[in-house]
Amino acid sequence: MKKALVLLLSTFYILHSVSVAYAAEVGLSVTKNLFDISLVPGDTYEGTLIVFNQSAAKIPVKVQLSLWDIDSADELLFVDPTGNNDPTRWFDLGTSERFTLEPEGDHDLPFSINPPAATPAGSYFVIMRIIPDLPESAFEAAGPRFIPELGVLFFIGVAPLNLEGERSTYDGRISSFTPQGEGRLTLLERVTPGAAAGIYDELVRRFSVALENRGLHHFKAKGEVTLTNMLGFPVARFELPSRYLLPGHVRTFSAAASANDTWWERNGHLGRYTARLTLVVPEQELPQVSDISFWVFPWQLLLPLGAVAGAVVMFHARLLAAARALGRGRRPDTPST
Repeated sequence: MKKALVLLLSTFYILHSVSVAYAAEVGLSVTKNLFDISLVPGDTYEGTLIVFNQSAAKIPVKVQLSLWDIDSADELLFVDPTGNNDPTRWFDLGTSERFTLEPEGDHDLPFSINPPAATPAGSYFVIMRIIPDLPESAFEAAGPRFIPELGVLFFIGVAPLNLEGERSTYDGRISSFTPQGEGRLTLLERVTPGAAAGIYDELVRRFSVALENRGLHHFKAKGEVTLTNMLGFPVARFELPSRYLLPGHVRTFSAAASANDTWWERNGHLGRYTARLTLVVPEQELPQVSDISFWVFPWQLLLPLGAVAGAVVMFHARLLAAARALGRGRRPDTPST
């Protein structure tokens, strides 16, 4: 039996202006929701998707190809082709542009991708939209109409035939790297040297990372954040989350350590710490590196300890004072004559 992968992240809902009958019960899934493909101009990639009907109704389906991009908020946008270079025309769907899914049935959707020999090097982004083509009888007469739509993302990298005169195929940069710790002690920062990145009441374990792709091709961010204390010993290390970097875009996201650390692991730190972000870029020998320093002053821990230490010192001082007073109150024995 064929296994379906239910799409969550790539499911889109198109809002029209009328309402739903059995349309609300439509459920589709596919075996794969993302293709990352590298091609030479003139070469051909062949693949197959299997589309599954997870409902008890017969569903006519149409397949559309669109270009996509992301905005500054990482939201997916449909975009229009520019010039004569339209990657949606590289696809051949055969007879699968329209088909019908039987109740709880499936359909093989073969396709091929063939960029022309004159295609400029770079990354191209296409979304295959699998849309239920429901008749009017599937909807009520009034109210909002929701049609569930599957989107399969294609990342297509076309390799350069000649690197001369081209910018780097892969070129990733660290645009910014800043701590996102809570409990920032702004008053102490004014009197503490080297605290440009802040002073916090516990070890910072979350950072904001902005990465820029200046190259021709997309790639997945790969790297890590390492925290070291003032003696140079590492106290934490965690990997960057896996994110695609698209050419010409700056992508901002959070990199964080595991949330399963103990109270002592968060609060048992004091002094100056350094966070190093290392970004590994494909085909580059040396990684991109960015360092920031911050201070940790765990006042929640130090204040009780200080109070206890002060009480011990005061108690010890009183004992010494009492002992001296007793010593002064004694008279030495008078020798007999």
